[in-house]
Amino acid sequence: MTSLSFQQQPATTPAFGWTVDVSEIPLFRGVDRAIASVITRDMLRVYRHDDVIYRTGELASHLFALKKGRVSVAVDGQLLTTHGVGDLIGAQAFVDRAPRGATVTAVGDVETVCIPHLIVERLLGDRAFSRNFLCVLSQQLNDAARDRAERYQHERLLFSEFRAHVSEEVAQRLLNSGLDYGKPRRIPAVILFSDIRNFTPRSAALDPEDIAMQLSDYFDEVVDMIHKHGGMVDKFIGDAVMAVWGFVPAPAEELATSAYSCARDMIVAASERAFAGAPLSIGVGLNAGEVFMGNVGGRGKRQFTVLGNPVNMAARFESASKSLGAPLALGESVAQTLSAHDQKSLRAFHGVPIKGAQPQTIYTWSPRDNRGRV
Repeated sequence: MTSLSFQQQPATTPAFGWTVDVSEIPLFRGVDRAIASVITRDMLRVYRHDDVIYRTGELASHLFALKKGRVSVAVDGQLLTTHGVGDLIGAQAFVDRAPRGATVTAVGDVETVCIPHLIVERLLGDRAFSRNFLCVLSQQLNDAARDRAERYQHERLLFSEFRAHVSEEVAQRLLNSGLDYGKPRRIPAVILFSDIRNFTPRSAALDPEDIAMQLSDYFDEVVDMIHKHGGMVDKFIGDAVMAVWGFVPAPAEELATSAYSCARDMIVAASERAFAGAPLSIGVGLNAGEVFMGNVGGRGKRQFTVLGNPVNMAARFESASKSLGAPLALGESVAQTLSAHDQKSLRAFHGVPIKGAQPQTIYTWSPRDNRGRV
């Protein structure tokens, strides 16, 4: 490259307006003061906290060099990175002459040098400026790659926690769908509650280590079954398990059938186990309805869960299953959604009293009882 043929003159007598001291900006390191004097006061831009410097989609007609403060770079409200003093802002769009790909916002008081495209092209004729431009751009690209790697690793760790709640197949469906699984929303869902019968008196005779070991083996099998049937393990509450279907959208009949099949498999599998030296039996309640789903909690602790009256009723149905003499109790919203074939294996109980609610019609299933009709 050949140097620009600017008329040599003191920096105090700039060619255009009042000059600006840009010596602290890496972009101008080693650049002749006479050449740098094309940066004039009218190119300075001052911003206050939260001021938008430019928005996504705007034409990249100027190159911004950060002279003071910090800025945030975001796409669709998602923070990508921040830049500090000496960094170039929007350089890639400027070089490509493409629309801005992100929105840049001031963090605190910010001062930038806003250089028009024509001036940048003239400055690139100077060896020092062009070398600095490439070095600053290269460093920022390296920083961006490092930030993306760190963010990807962080997201992997976060999602690995969520994977403990769902099967690998369902986790991949969530990723492919692009759904924000933690975003608060209302969804149609089926909720399952299960509880070990007579757990408290049985566990009284066991050491804590024995309780933990036997429960862990049982929970491992239950979790595998819930995942196999496409459900999400919401939480363990002592010896109880709560699971949900519907966080990945699906037809109501599919959700009900999956949860119902899972409940039946859990009951049969439990009957083949022992706890505290005696056969294990569980009670299960199923209910369907619209629930709140999302991350809840405070700054110290947050949990992904579902909330709402259908959740409470599922727990009530599990409690009612014992008095109804069956291991599985379903709310009407689930039973009426099942296929005619599945409904034939259910028994209907009308006007069942439920704590905190009106009397309910509850349907039960038992592996020993196929006499019922809906």
